[in-house]
Amino acid sequence: MSVASDILSEIQATDNSSTATIDDITDAMKSDGWENAAEYVKTDNPTILITSKDPTTTWTSQDEETYALDHFTDGIRAIIKAGKAVIPYKSTLTDYTKYVIITRNKVYNFPTNNVNYWNAVQGAVKYYGASSYFASISESTNATTCTNSGNSFINSYNYQAN
Repeated sequence: MSVASDILSEIQATDNSSTATIDDITDAMKSDGWENAAEYVKTDNPTILITSKDPTTTWTSQDEETYALDHFTDGIRAIIKAGKAVIPYKSTLTDYTKYVIITRNKVYNFPTNNVNYWNAVQGAVKYYGASSYFASISESTNATTCTNSGNSFINSYNYQAN
């Protein structure tokens, strides 16, 4: 399944009378979903080093390595740095292990010693994306319900290393 279809499923689970379609799920909603999930995982795990950087600021070669931009072609890097990309990225190659979430507003770097922090974001994105959808159509009660579901999912996530 895609992130858009996961968000749509959550919209329909929250409001079974919703007429939303996959075409109603925008890139901005997906970006909001990833970003809000990543921010909440950071909040829920304050002792874990999850760093973030604004994609439109100056990037050093060390920044590009830290946030895995060096894993992408120059063209994709330019799109990321322009704040126009939404990419969950996981590399498990030896010496290139990275868990990164790229949104329009931030690039998040997750610890590589435990994939579960990245996995928690991946599992929660649908709730925060659905919340963004409901906020866009001024359904604040459903937006709050979805945000609370995402928070609950992350609060109860088992972060024990595999």
